[in-house]
Amino acid sequence: MSIPSHRVLVLEADEDLQRLFVALLGDEGYQAEVVTSVPAAVEALRANRPALVLVDMDRIGNQGGEFVRSAKAEFGESLPIVIVGPRYEAAALAEEAHADASLAKPFDISVFIDLLQTLTRGRP
Repeated sequence: MSIPSHRVLVLEADEDLQRLFVALLGDEGYQAEVVTSVPAAVEALRANRPALVLVDMDRIGNQGGEFVRSAKAEFGESLPIVIVGPRYEAAALAEEAHADASLAKPFDISVFIDLLQTLTRGRP
């Protein structure tokens, strides 16, 4: 289990996926903060930098890529950002947006947990 103080910002518009991410993160000791829009995500980042950011591109669209690029520019490359997207597009979307990793839907929960632990290891 991860250190409970790890906060993960989740940019997700779908309520079912919001609940899934909150449950999975909570089970692993992470604190999830869910936002549903890019402006809310920017505000949340500025208020309290998380250990990791998850961005679901399905409903966020092009704004998601712009958000990732601007977050990296403002908060630095040390802020890990994971793009969540359709199986055949997630990796390309992550590369285009300069995200640190991608998670293709549908995803294997153990792969998701391993990715979280890898990207948040050693972070406050």
